[in-house]
Amino acid sequence: MNDHPVLLYVVFAVLAALAAVRRLGYVPALGTGSWRRVAAALGLEASRNSSGPMVSGNLRGAFVIARVIEVTVGRREHRHVRRFTRVSAMPQGKVHPALRTPHELFATERTSPHEKPRMAELVEARLRGGASSSTEAVLALLNDEAKQAIGGIGGEWRISEDGLEVEWPVLLSGSRLEQALAAAATIAEQLTPDEEDLVQRLAESAEAEPNLVLKRELAEALLDSFPKHERTRRVAQALASSPDEALRLRAAAVLRGEGWQAS
Repeated sequence: MNDHPVLLYVVFAVLAALAAVRRLGYVPALGTGSWRRVAAALGLEASRNSSGPMVSGNLRGAFVIARVIEVTVGRREHRHVRRFTRVSAMPQGKVHPALRTPHELFATERTSPHEKPRMAELVEARLRGGASSSTEAVLALLNDEAKQAIGGIGGEWRISEDGLEVEWPVLLSGSRLEQALAAAATIAEQLTPDEEDLVQRLAESAEAEPNLVLKRELAEALLDSFPKHERTRRVAQALASSPDEALRLRAAAVLRGEGWQAS
């Protein structure tokens, strides 16, 4: 009976020591076993750097990398190491400017870890929150499979000229890491369309989009990027009679510049 207080003291001392060395960054972020299994399941390679495990390789036509990132925050006795997961998916070739998001990471918040929000609800929520509409324009140009991947991937993401980057403030492993890599590759597939495919995406989205702010941006991307395309001409002619003055003026400028007349 008298040993119990001593045992509790030892347990608390060990836990305190582990917490102290973890704050100093001496405890490894994560073992490689789970990541090796994910790599094997997806046909990728597993390795390890100073921050923790890594997984990399070609998946669905994109080069994907998952790695642990370490950031030291605080000062002196309050210093501690924060670790999070970053997944990058780089398609072959550069991403078209119309498919790039603002530089800052874009969060896809969910009310529960398992909920996949509908894209329309996500777009409207972000617009009401004052977010840059260019991110929603990118979402509108992705196909249904990529939209579902974005909705379910969680974390914070952005798309640059090199591809997709997603970050989570936790260490992913197992099935969640596998799903994140697969989703990132699915999205990356959509980021380097040929010209005809992208023109069609922009035109259809600009014609069908009910949100005026987003409609303006989609139309502007189409009119600026492909002013001489026949599909652009048809969209410009339709926009020339739009009730929105900004859309009318933009369409008229393109039609005049190319020697076309609104029908």
